[in-house]
Amino acid sequence: MRRVIVSLGMLVLLGTAPVFGEQVFGRFDGAGGDCDGPGTLCNAGSGVIGMIGWAIAETGIKRVLLLVDGVIVAQTTYGAPRPDVALTFPGFPDSNNPGWTHNLNSTRWANGNHLISARAETFGGTVFDLDNAHDIGFTNDPFILPPFGEIERPGRNEDVFGTCQRAACGNGVCEVGLKENCLTCPSDCNSQELGLLSDFCCGGGGGPNPIDCDDARCSLGAFTCSEEDRIRYTVVSGYSLDTGLTQEDEGVAWVELETNGAIVGNSRTSCVFDSSQGGLSNCYGLPRLDLEGRFPDVLDSPSAGFRFVLDVGGMIVNDLVTIGANTLTARSGDISNHFEDIDDVRLNFLCAEFVSEPSFGRIESPLDGRVYSGLLTFQGWALDGEGVDEVEVYVNGSKIDGTLYGPGLGTRPLVAAEYPGFQDTEAPVWRLSNFDTNQLSDGEHQVQVRVIDNDGDKVFIAGEVTFRVNNLANRFPIKPLVVALP
Repeated sequence: MRRVIVSLGMLVLLGTAPVFGEQVFGRFDGAGGDCDGPGTLCNAGSGVIGMIGWAIAETGIKRVLLLVDGVIVAQTTYGAPRPDVALTFPGFPDSNNPGWTHNLNSTRWANGNHLISARAETFGGTVFDLDNAHDIGFTNDPFILPPFGEIERPGRNEDVFGTCQRAACGNGVCEVGLKENCLTCPSDCNSQELGLLSDFCCGGGGGPNPIDCDDARCSLGAFTCSEEDRIRYTVVSGYSLDTGLTQEDEGVAWVELETNGAIVGNSRTSCVFDSSQGGLSNCYGLPRLDLEGRFPDVLDSPSAGFRFVLDVGGMIVNDLVTIGANTLTARSGDISNHFEDIDDVRLNFLCAEFVSEPSFGRIESPLDGRVYSGLLTFQGWALDGEGVDEVEVYVNGSKIDGTLYGPGLGTRPLVAAEYPGFQDTEAPVWRLSNFDTNQLSDGEHQVQVRVIDNDGDKVFIAGEVTFRVNNLANRFPIKPLVVALP
């Protein structure tokens, strides 16, 4: 082994390399944040501070380590896209994804300046220190360490749908099953009180709908809602974490959700289990094992998820929100009574009855880029606001007959939890079994899936999956050589 110096313009890298002199490049960009505006780097910070950089090598990067004051403290997350690096260093194994990140919990160190640096190790055995170590000041104070987090779903500016025509079930809440009460309809079909309920109450005109609270079936609790009367719910999910200088000052106590400034749920006071809403609703402390890798030294990161469930249609009917743009805000409080608005998203609230929603879903098999031979099963799941009538599988643009959908094909608990209230939530699986890949030539092929809903609308879902077929070994099997010994 020998010490080498690799120079490229202003970039100088010091490292230990094998005698064959592997090429290595990289840089520790610094601490990301909003110190002087979005996208700028920081020379000081508190709580969790994001560290960013990049590294590439001829044999590929095995790992990137983060050091504080010369001591290794963590292995970073490697493999983030860096288009700027890809343009400058094309052709390396990791050129397209050479970025690394790490969320450093600065409360684990004393306040003051600390030297932060990064070190990379390649698959070829080279270990090198990345250029541009930073002196970063840690400025932690209990009063400036509020909780943080993110609303991950729904996404910003997303359309979310609710059931605005509530049918004849109790107190404006409709599920499949029996109810004791019914929604009252005005006796005059021209009444301004009808609003969004006019179609239900009057059936398009000609007098009040006979199924209202005067109906004997309702008063006796014998009215049963149909599948079409299911309430559509919107799941709002994300995470919240909190750092502190002491154990008594660290940890999230509650999360609450606001719509246009009005509280719609608080994990400390309104957390419930409701099967019609897909499970735990308005709750904090749900499993999030993925966060353990992103925030490895932050308390409660494996169980920092929150989940709230909104009845958007009910909120519209009761004038709590308007049809159109609305803002959701997540607020979090820690065990020391510090609280913070951790995130907000702008959403478009719409009535499912008035807008035709596109179908959506996923192709689970085949996997993109995988190689298959012999018999192949196409499988996935699909949902539609109007209900799924049929699913079609297309290979290379040609429809393949025989796709099944619905009960008997299995369930998807995660889908049911994410999309409660759809007609097919409990059985969203589609499947086309025993497709003989010998009908296809060896090489790449594309599969697409089209959903036809109960209104006859047709939508291709989940993009396109490319898979490879290789049946050469099946067509020309290698026969064992038998040699007779004398």
